[in-house]
Amino acid sequence: MTVICSLFSPISVAFLVIILGYFLGRIKLFNISLDLSGVLILAVFTGWIFVAIPTCKSFIDIEEYKSYMKFFSTFGTALFVSAIGISTGNILDFRKWQDIKAMLIGSLMVSSAFATIKLIPLFDKSISISKLLGTLCGALTTTPGLSAVCELKNIISEEATLGYGCTYIFGVVATVLFAQISARKLNSFGLNKESKQGICKKEVALNGLIQIGCTVILGGIIGNIEILKFSLGNTGGILCSGIVIGLFVKKHFPNKSLLK
Repeated sequence: MTVICSLFSPISVAFLVIILGYFLGRIKLFNISLDLSGVLILAVFTGWIFVAIPTCKSFIDIEEYKSYMKFFSTFGTALFVSAIGISTGNILDFRKWQDIKAMLIGSLMVSSAFATIKLIPLFDKSISISKLLGTLCGALTTTPGLSAVCELKNIISEEATLGYGCTYIFGVVATVLFAQISARKLNSFGLNKESKQGICKKEVALNGLIQIGCTVILGGIIGNIEILKFSLGNTGGILCSGIVIGLFVKKHFPNKSLLK
């Protein structure tokens, strides 16, 4: 019984989901795979099993799981967002029209999704704002967005997570399919001239850890600054500080860049 309980411990389950989800994402069907999104999809399925199968409840403590998973979520999101922010700062160039155009297109996509979310309550007034915002984050497949939503006041994090989980699976499958199909078409036309060598060979080095640590600390400070009752939150603060640090490192210490 002790061995079984150890296998069902939050740490064991978390790493088991990561390992199995990684290999799930590597499976290719018609030369298309889920990549790292397989981890989250498997995690959603695992959580459903724990609730749906009564036998599992005798081995786990739901409240303990919630506490552990909240910590894993906060810690993992901080690392993920800081790495994305620094990497973006390393390659972002406001003098290039391509970078500016990408920002404008992304803003348009998010705005259209927000407009759709604002229309839903007109037809279904029973849906809560927590679940609605979670649905928005899931449809956009933005895990940092969910983290930011859960930090808001008067938001029920369980409902936001539920809305996120329900739409994320469909959102990520569609996004992965469209992205990989588009990339294959670009390659077939010879339009993808970007070298993959610098992106695929990331080295975990001391300077990278220092940059991530500074990003998380600075982002926590920035995210809690309120201006006109508005704040970026920890996730938004970490992302912004990561971009700034990435730009600073690229300009003054180019050999210390996370992307080599």
